[in-house]
Amino acid sequence: MLFWLVFLDLPCFLSWRRRVLICANTVRDLLKTQSFTGSKVIAGEKGLGRTVALFGMLDAPDSIDLVKPDEFIITTGFSIRENHILQLDIVRRLHEKKAAGLGIKMNRYIREFSQDILDFANACEFPIVSLPNSSTFYDLSSSIFFLKANTSEKHADALAEERTLFLRQLITSPPSAEVMSVRAERAGLDFSGCYAVLLVESRTQDGARANRSMPPVLVKALQRFANRFSYPHHRISNGLLCLLVPLTTDDFSSNATRKHLCEIIARIRKDLEEGRHEWTVSIFAGAVAGSLFDVMRSYQTARIARAVENCDEQADEKDSGDIGGSFDRFYADLTVYCFLFNNIDAVTRAAYIDRYISPLVNAKGRADSDLLATLTAFLRSNRSNRKCAREMYLHENTIIYRMKKIQKICNLDFNKADDLLLIEAVVKLYEISQILSDDA
Repeated sequence: MLFWLVFLDLPCFLSWRRRVLICANTVRDLLKTQSFTGSKVIAGEKGLGRTVALFGMLDAPDSIDLVKPDEFIITTGFSIRENHILQLDIVRRLHEKKAAGLGIKMNRYIREFSQDILDFANACEFPIVSLPNSSTFYDLSSSIFFLKANTSEKHADALAEERTLFLRQLITSPPSAEVMSVRAERAGLDFSGCYAVLLVESRTQDGARANRSMPPVLVKALQRFANRFSYPHHRISNGLLCLLVPLTTDDFSSNATRKHLCEIIARIRKDLEEGRHEWTVSIFAGAVAGSLFDVMRSYQTARIARAVENCDEQADEKDSGDIGGSFDRFYADLTVYCFLFNNIDAVTRAAYIDRYISPLVNAKGRADSDLLATLTAFLRSNRSNRKCAREMYLHENTIIYRMKKIQKICNLDFNKADDLLLIEAVVKLYEISQILSDDA
């Protein structure tokens, strides 16, 4: 029968998808404890760096089916004492199940392992340890308990730092598949899981945006929240905090996916309210990432959602969600921007901008210096010269003059629906380009 040692601080170490401790020690650390004094590594010494996350006893061969990854198994060897083929099969299956290692009390029922077992363990770097006969299961299990109790906080901090560094890489320059797989495992992330980026921006209680620097008290509160739920987080230079949250599906249209994100956002706000902070936050959800390779795109779309919210003075009142707890904006709700960003690649985007926007930016003369700003205000004012003039504090005739100049430079006629649709799309493409070119 297989017995598992249950740690009092288990919930702090659960990963998102597996009930396996992820802040753990290695086999090498284990052998340095008092109860393992006198132990001898008889094979697989190169595997002593394997993580030990669970501790179990194997008294019957069929219990091998219950072994978990990173579990260190101890046995007396009684049930396999006279069967060398079964002994090799046990070692093979433990390695296949990614167990941390095997500890056995030699000279009680098994005096030595056959050479083929030792060769296999050495080749696979699977540690086989001869345990001291004087140590009981309680002594051995107590060693790993106290080892974890004394080092868990340090490992938790190291793991949080690893997640932060990994997230920073994911949103700037994603690594190769091989490197990403290794780093994801080290950070305790599901390599093929679905995620979404949340950008958190600080605001005062009355809704005004804070300065570019997020208040330290708010940063600490958000970091505590992220660490409690094992969410990778990264504080970026322009006063925002980036969170990476796990999802169960990459289908954003799924009610369950949207509700899950709303619950996370509501939980953040509740934490801040309970902390009685003078600050609140605006939160912008990016597109769902179907894997870690898509996290950079989720981050970019979250930035687009934030920029549109900040620039769109006629934005609707913020949605309160289906479950209470308001959020600022989901990228998926920005239908026009979604369509443009999802269907027009960067090269094509740059070509349209170079053809229609660059001439306006580079126009000569004082009177032409604000052509792009005028065009943007004109479109934002629902193509009304009067509203545009009021917004820019200019005479309506000035707006009319500038709009004629813009049409001449772009070789477009805004009385034609197709030309007007084109320039509106290009202006939005330019906004997207500006957002993505900003320093993260």
